[in-house]
Amino acid sequence: MKKDKILYFFVVCLFFTSCSSVKISTVKNQEKKIFNTEAIVVYCNSADIEFRTILESTAKEYFEKNGKRSIQSINLFPPIREYSLTEVYEIIEQNNFDSILFISQIASEKETGFVQVYGVLVPVSSLNTSFDVQLVDLSDKQIILHSTVKSEGESLSSMAKSISKKIVSEILTEECKEFIPIIQELFDQDLTLQPKSEKKYSIIGTSKIGDLTISNNRLEIKLPLSFGVVNDTRGMLEKVDSDSSSYLRISTNNVNELEYIVNLLKEYNTFNE
Repeated sequence: MKKDKILYFFVVCLFFTSCSSVKISTVKNQEKKIFNTEAIVVYCNSADIEFRTILESTAKEYFEKNGKRSIQSINLFPPIREYSLTEVYEIIEQNNFDSILFISQIASEKETGFVQVYGVLVPVSSLNTSFDVQLVDLSDKQIILHSTVKSEGESLSSMAKSISKKIVSEILTEECKEFIPIIQELFDQDLTLQPKSEKKYSIIGTSKIGDLTISNNRLEIKLPLSFGVVNDTRGMLEKVDSDSSSYLRISTNNVNELEYIVNLLKEYNTFNE
């Protein structure tokens, strides 16, 4: 009997693990730049204090790991009374934050599925929840980015970390995409970017120089070992040894480093003419 209970517990856990998911769809305001946001308030508009605390603290941690100052709104707006939108904006600006990330639950429903244990169908439930996400520029109150997040899991609290990481990763990915037109403009006539897919490009000069990839939070360029001839005064080049090959890598999530990186690419292109 004890083995049956252990097996049941294992199967149920497996069901939740396999079914837990977070999906996101996003529309970006092309007139606004995420890289101009440096200090973000994470505001989860939820009556569930545990969920709000976990989601806000995880998002704050993830933002700060990637160079953006952040704070949990629960520290500015304790859930002891209602705050008007005007009050929210005033308090945030008084604390020198330039943007706010609103996360609001818009729909939730419980879905029941069945798993078979020793020939018996056992019901297990998962929670399907949707969230409206808006990153707002406080200088003009315009939306920078608008997303819808759909999550499926055991409970809101258990999904809080994965939801917040998905949202922040989406924002940071969209920020890195903003770097591409800046790089293209810096290239002038010397170099070009050749799209390979939505997040991958080949860097072309007198010949192919390397590959540029946008990850969740960084812009990364894979370069040949011969790229070591350039004078990298900031020490941004890093050698990578993999099972298949060795190469040099340079990466950033800072828009202010793009001109320096492009100048290194130009130097290498000139060296190989």
